[in-house]
Amino acid sequence: SNTALGAIGELKLSNAIVLRIMPGPDLPVAPFRLRQAGYTLFSGTHWFARAAFRPVSRYLDLTLPEALQDDNWLFNPLPNDRHPRLKTLVIYSRSNRKMAVLPCPDGTVQIAELEAGQCGINPLQTIRASGVRGFVKTRVYHTGRPDFDAEPGPGDRFIPKAHRNWTRRLAVQLKLHRSAPEDRIRLTRQFYARNFTYTLNLDGKGGYQTSLENFVFNTRAGHCEFFATATVLLLRQAGIPARYITGFMVHEKDPVTGHFIAREQDGHAWARAYVRGQWI
Repeated sequence: SNTALGAIGELKLSNAIVLRIMPGPDLPVAPFRLRQAGYTLFSGTHWFARAAFRPVSRYLDLTLPEALQDDNWLFNPLPNDRHPRLKTLVIYSRSNRKMAVLPCPDGTVQIAELEAGQCGINPLQTIRASGVRGFVKTRVYHTGRPDFDAEPGPGDRFIPKAHRNWTRRLAVQLKLHRSAPEDRIRLTRQFYARNFTYTLNLDGKGGYQTSLENFVFNTRAGHCEFFATATVLLLRQAGIPARYITGFMVHEKDPVTGHFIAREQDGHAWARAYVRGQWI
C-alpha cells in the first residue's frame, strides 16, 4: 500500500539473489523490468497506492496438464487466440510473508503453477497472493506491455503543495509547456542524462525545503527512487499523468544455468507516463 523513499536504496547494499527467471522461446532482451507495485499519491517521503484489490479465481485451462489446473490463475482477459500471442517467463522466488506481492512483467494475463490460497490484483496491476510462504514458482503469460493498467485518475495528476514551486520552476526552465507531449518526455530525459549522476549517497534537504528540490537544483546526484519521483512530479506539472512503479531491473545471467537472475541490489523504481492514450 505504500513505500518510502530509501527502501530500494537499502536493498541496493545487498548482493543476495532473490529471483531466478527462465524465459520461454521468446527470449527477452536484457535489461528488462519486472514490476512489483504501482503508486499514485506522494506525501512526505512516501508513495501510496489507494487502489482496492479484486479477488482472482482459479482458471480452467485445457492446454495445461490436469495436475496444474488448481494452480492456474487468470488476472486479465485472454487474447482471442490465447497463448500464441502471449510471451512466457518462469519466475522462481521465495516469500516469508503471508501475503506476497509477486514480481511480474507488464501485461500479465495468466499465472500457472502458482500454489496459493488466494490471489488478487488492483487497477495499478499489482499482483498479490496469500499462502505462498517458502519457495514460489510462477509461469507467467504476458503481453510485455502495460495493456491493462487503469486509465489516469486524479491521483496521477496530483502534485503535493511542498513540490509545486520547484516543479513549476523546472517546467518553465525546460520549456515543457510549449512542447508536444512526446517532446516533454524527451526534454525531461535529456535534462537528467546531461546533468545528473547516480549515487547511493544522499545529502538530505540541504538548504532547500525538500530533499527532492535539493536533488534537482543542487546535488544532482541520487539513485532511482529520486530520479523516478522527481520525474513523475515534473511530468504532472507539465500536464502529463504519471505514476511511480517499483520492481526489478533484470540484466544478469547465471553463467552455469543460463537463466536470468535478480539480486536485491537490482531493486528499481521508474516513472510511467500516459501519452496519447497509452502508458509508456
